Amino acid sequence: MKKTLAARLERSRLVIDGALANPPLIKKTTPFGYDRKTLQQAHNQYLETYGLQMSKDDELGAQRDATLALRDAQDEAHQLYIKHVKIIRMALPKEEELWKKLGISGKRETTLTGWLSQVNRFYQNTDQVQEALAQFNVLPEELEQAREKVQAVADMRVQQNQRKSQSQQLREQRDASLQQLEKWVRNFVKVAQIACEDNPQQLEALGLVV
Repeated sequence: MKKTLAARLERSRLVIDGALANPPLIKKTTPFGYDRKTLQQAHNQYLETYGLQMSKDDELGAQRDATLALRDAQDEAHQLYIKHVKIIRMALPKEEELWKKLGISGKRETTLTGWLSQVNRFYQNTDQVQEALAQFNVLPEELEQAREKVQAVADMRVQQNQRKSQSQQLREQRDASLQQLEKWVRNFVKVAQIACEDNPQQLEALGLVV
């Protein structure tokens, strides 16, 4: 069974901290280049890896929050947009060329990229239908409010992408740090096994089953 990342980190911690708490074992591994200073450096490497994992978890949580906020903002803007589209279709039912210019012919886009393009196209051309909208009490102030809501969605999308990029960078840094840590631990365990051949029970301090 594949170990979880938490289990892999804990495994490394047990080996390193177990050795640091066992001076007799350190005495035996020191001739092989694994003295207390080297073990402390490994402990610092563990702390760095653990910190990167915690930062990644925090960033992932922030990314989820950003996604939910983006979804809510889009829903709010979409409701206002659909209201305006329906009014134009009702008020100007035979203006096919105008419909095309406003982008209200056919179906509404479902992807965020397509939706932003379609909605922006609509509000960039509403100056041509302000009279028709005003008949149904849709004034320029409301249109400006709608544009602001759409812009907020676009801004939040940028923030979400930044979150994704930061999360990816943290994951790469964590993976590289963890790989380095586990390589050190594997080498240390091999050395400890050699150094403790006369007393294998000392290896239990590293969390190893003897």
